Amino acid sequence: MKIISINDSSQSPFLPYSDTAFFAPSISNDFHNSIISAMMIAELLITLTIAKNSESTISHLNEYEQYFDALEQFCIPG
Repeated sequence: MKIISINDSSQSPFLPYSDTAFFAPSISNDFHNSIISAMMIAELLITLTIAKNSESTISHLNEYEQYFDALEQFCIPG
């Protein structure tokens, strides 16, 4: 298993444990620091993984869907 980390600086404590690291600084002049850059990296990684392994990904999602159904997660009441 490979570990991918998304960090806001090179001082992150996760770096020694990461096989691959992405940096998404969240520097702001106001009180709130945005996580949008980290979310964009995560979305890109998900999209590229699905594009590269579409059949395998669909198979895994179908497998996990039965577990989510059993836990009643992500269900829309109706």
